[in-house]
Amino acid sequence: MNYVYFLLCWDGKIYTGSTNNLSFELEKYFKSGSGRAFMKKHKLVDP
Repeated sequence: MNYVYFLLCWDGKIYTGSTNNLSFELEKYFKSGSGRAFMKKHKLVDP
């Protein structure tokens, strides 16, 4: 199954992504601190 997800950043920007492994993507952003260059510039709002 494929997923589309939206992540809110502290500066009000919204990151949009898609994946077939949602739990892996969310863990990548929230736990490991890695991710795309956009995410390194725009800190995420904690869930």
